[in-house]
Amino acid sequence: MGIRESHLYEKPSEKLEEFIQNHLRPSEDCQKDIDQSVDTICEVLQEPCPSLTVTGVAKGGSYGRRTVLRGNSDGILVVFFGDLEQFQDQEKRQYELLSKIWAQMKHCESTWKLAAKMELQNTNRSSRVTIQLSTKQQSITFNVLPAFNALGLSEKSSLWTYRELKRSLDMVKARPGEFSVCFTELQEKFFSNYPSKLKDLILLVKHWFQKPASLYITPGHLLDKFVKDFLQPNQTFQDQIKKALKIICSFLEENCFRHSTTKIQVIQGGSTVKGTALKTGSDASLVVFANSLKSYTSPKNERYNIIKEIHEQLEACRQEKDFEVKFEISKWKPPWVLSFTLKSKVLNESVDFDVLPAFNALGELKSGSTPSPRTYTELIHLYKPSDVFLEGEFSVCFTKLQRNFVRSLPLKLKDLIRLLKHWYKGCEKKLKQKGSLPPKYALELLTIYAWEKGSGAQDFDMAEGFRTVLELVMQYQHLCVFWTVNYSFDDEILRNFLLGQIRRTRPVILDPADPTGDVGGGHRWCWHLLAKEATEWLSSLCFKDKSGCPIQPWNVPKKVI
Repeated sequence: MGIRESHLYEKPSEKLEEFIQNHLRPSEDCQKDIDQSVDTICEVLQEPCPSLTVTGVAKGGSYGRRTVLRGNSDGILVVFFGDLEQFQDQEKRQYELLSKIWAQMKHCESTWKLAAKMELQNTNRSSRVTIQLSTKQQSITFNVLPAFNALGLSEKSSLWTYRELKRSLDMVKARPGEFSVCFTELQEKFFSNYPSKLKDLILLVKHWFQKPASLYITPGHLLDKFVKDFLQPNQTFQDQIKKALKIICSFLEENCFRHSTTKIQVIQGGSTVKGTALKTGSDASLVVFANSLKSYTSPKNERYNIIKEIHEQLEACRQEKDFEVKFEISKWKPPWVLSFTLKSKVLNESVDFDVLPAFNALGELKSGSTPSPRTYTELIHLYKPSDVFLEGEFSVCFTKLQRNFVRSLPLKLKDLIRLLKHWYKGCEKKLKQKGSLPPKYALELLTIYAWEKGSGAQDFDMAEGFRTVLELVMQYQHLCVFWTVNYSFDDEILRNFLLGQIRRTRPVILDPADPTGDVGGGHRWCWHLLAKEATEWLSSLCFKDKSGCPIQPWNVPKKVI
């Protein structure tokens, strides 16, 4: 069994040990497979190399301390190089040493058959090498780090060691704990002296901490870690989702309307394909373009027929194909939206998908091309009769453009989007009884705008970006934000329409894929509730640096114009 959503608060004290055994401790078989795999990796890392000498490998993190939680956890493998003569050398030669480690791990991945599945993560090799070891019910992500062997052959540190550490920290003006990796063996030994029942207690506390982990009390310099630990979805699960979706989309395209002239194309939309999904509660969409839908306003009964056929084929796909995830189709009551869920068999992670039939307004748009103005002028003509058109109603027709707009952004910006989405979820839970909040997509676009105008860097301070977006939310009555990546002022019809859009009541935030979609919405949503919440959050620890001083936002204009 995988770990399910466990309610610790419901457990009586006499049942806690049973709870730990059944839900928190990794299974013995999984632990054994991962231990064997780690031992093999350590042997590979210590194989002789002409130019470098490895004096040992230490195991750290939750894995080294033997406090691994069932499901998904972390570890560190520290490679000690005899060629490093002082603490600061590991920083100077980081790229060289990580390149060697990467090469060894690529060799191990391709030639060794390990008890656990090994996967090298696609990370920036100049800063770290990351390995994921997975079994049926367990996944551990290891950072592999080069280090100066501060202890040498001794099992204990000396007074000289710590004097040298202090001197090195002062010399390079390093942050506290920067060289702590050099003492991984001591950390491991410290924990090994304590009884297993205490480690069970640590598992219980870690499990509890993951549930109420509060963003509000997280210091600004730890926001990156907060995102990594609590918001980023498990990479193995994401890969399983991609494989499952590839099977599902291919099956639908091959089997739907087999004895008909109707042909379909299925594309993916939403946070999963954009790369902004959260660990829990992510949603996405499968947009079905059918050639039987000839226009934006194709009859609703035609859409019903498409959904009905897809529902039947989804059931067939679920029964005929093998999946690494749980594939659950919701009970469909016509004419409501058809949806399904892909769940991890191991982790408490899942993604909900809506299936949406749509008119293919873009046709066969080539990668990197922009739509013809005619695509939008047809849509704009529908905008005039208010009884027929709801603004943004046909934005699903532009899913490709929405997806591409976000997918190409830097990884750290996507993490900032995750952080704002997590903050928004908390606001939604607190304020849903008071009024209708603006859509989450508005906050996502505001985050991209803040980064484009205030930073633009691949690497930036997460707290500064977070504060900037909250400041923009607080100034919602002045916001006018739009992009001209897919539409512009060059075409007369579009120009006149856009000029009308940007003169509307603030806030105005136009969908970069669909000019009729104003997700700012003026008075349509309760921005004042979100702004009040943002104001209260400015006093949180998120916006204090290590010395307790306020973190300043980026300098961002409130209008694009």
